[in-house]
Amino acid sequence: MPRSSRPRVQLSEEEKKARRREQKKMSMRRARAKLGAVALEERRRKDRERYHQKKQDGLIRTIKDFTPRQQRQMRKMWREKSRLKREKEKIRKRTEEMLNENTPPSSPCSASSRVALDAHSSPSSVPSPTLSHRTASASTVSGLRLPLSPLMCTPSPNRSDNATPKPFTPRKRFFLENFED
Repeated sequence: MPRSSRPRVQLSEEEKKARRREQKKMSMRRARAKLGAVALEERRRKDRERYHQKKQDGLIRTIKDFTPRQQRQMRKMWREKSRLKREKEKIRKRTEEMLNENTPPSSPCSASSRVALDAHSSPSSVPSPTLSHRTASASTVSGLRLPLSPLMCTPSPNRSDNATPKPFTPRKRFFLENFED
């Protein structure tokens, strides 16, 4: 049965050819990536032979084959492209550094608050650093497992009688002392 539910975009012949060329390039790229060591060495040998043949035919010219004026122009272009590449690399590195500095830690509780926790509470209430976000319950607040309301501490009718509810504890607030702007 033909696909009539999806409207087909009619491409011109040139667009079809361009798309086919692109698909062919991609398939060749994938095939090259799958080459083994022996086949890869053979391909490189053929590429070198092709390069030397083009060079002998005069299709590839080195910088010493140009006039001094053309050499200066080419070197100027190379300097400009190198400068732009270095600038792009610097910007990329700065962006990565900024993101790393401004991204909060992946653990549920940062190291500075963990130190404050150790000073103010028992170790049993401090979550382990290996606690993943999948195992943390919905009542997790700043990495501490605290009930959301006193009603959560009441036993449900579906529970067995030997299960005891956790007592309600108020939220602990952490203040950074001796913190200067």
